[in-house]
Amino acid sequence: MNYEIVTLGEKKVVGVAARTGNMEPDMQTVIGGLWQQFYQGNVCEKIEAKVSDYAYGIYSDYKGETYQVTVGAEVSEFSENEGLISLIIPKGRYAKFQIVGDMVKDVANAWAQIWQMDLKRIYTADFEEYVAYDGTNSTVNIYIAVEE
Repeated sequence: MNYEIVTLGEKKVVGVAARTGNMEPDMQTVIGGLWQQFYQGNVCEKIEAKVSDYAYGIYSDYKGETYQVTVGAEVSEFSENEGLISLIIPKGRYAKFQIVGDMVKDVANAWAQIWQMDLKRIYTADFEEYVAYDGTNSTVNIYIAVEE
């Protein structure tokens, strides 16, 4: 699977979050519920100071087998967003994977491959950037935090 190493500045994100893990039996339900809350619960519309229409799925605060999942939008500044959480994706080096295809199936397949790769991961924050939504012809960038 091809990727490029990129250096990113920090990103401020506002959204909804929950804690889960790859071995949790309800992992997919938890993550799917966050996406449903983000879009169908109108969380996306409530977020102020958005810098783009991109949506983000962020995996951070890794502790053992669990992590925090945040679904949100990048903002230019944090403001009072009642009931939402604020998160900073740290600046640094990331392995960037571009996925073009089915938003669900191909992204899941990409993650399965990434987990098997010998990347020098640092587990600060890994994230998905949903750039274009078109069912089976979507564009999603996956960023994995790696050593400097």
